[in-house]
Amino acid sequence: MAEPDWWKQALALEKEDRIEEAEKLVGLKMAALGGPSDWQIAELYRLRAFRLSDFGNEAGAREAAKKAIANARSYASGATSGGEGTARSTEVEEFAGQLRHLL
Repeated sequence: MAEPDWWKQALALEKEDRIEEAEKLVGLKMAALGGPSDWQIAELYRLRAFRLSDFGNEAGAREAAKKAIANARSYASGATSGGEGTARSTEVEEFAGQLRHLL
């Protein structure tokens, strides 16, 4: 599946260190689609954490990893049933596990 243009634009903004603009764009586009933006913003910060780590910016990577996990947890807290909450919490723990080495 091809990535939507708005996501490509958000990733380009992030690479230019215009993360606030990228986050705003994701929030606007996800709202227009009727979906929660927290998970997509978490993914934006997850990718940022890996990119910054690859370039040796450990402090920046740590901050991005924290924001990724915080947004993922916010997504999980939006569950509307116990089963959904359990599923989202499991997903968040797996997501956070990918970032723990950067914290």
